[in-house]
Amino acid sequence: MDSILDSDSMKDFVDVGTNVLNLLAKFVDNIGGGGNLLLSLGGIATSVFSKSIGNEINKVIVNFQNAKYNAQLFQQ
Repeated sequence: MDSILDSDSMKDFVDVGTNVLNLLAKFVDNIGGGGNLLLSLGGIATSVFSKSIGNEINKVIVNFQNAKYNAQLFQQ
C-alpha cells in the first residue's frame, strides 16, 4: 500500500520545502534584508486588524466572565 507518509515521500516534501525557503531567503537578501519592509507591513497589518483584534479579545473576556458566572451558579 502506497502512503503519503512513507519515508521517500516525506524526503521529497522536505526537499521541496527546503528549496522554497532557500528561494525566500534569497529574495529577502536581495531586497536588503527586508527589515524595513517587514516593519512597514507589520505596521499596516496592525492598523488594519487592530479593530478586529480588539473585538476578538473582548469576546474572549466576555466568554471567561460568562464561564465564571456559570461556574458560580453551578456551585450553589
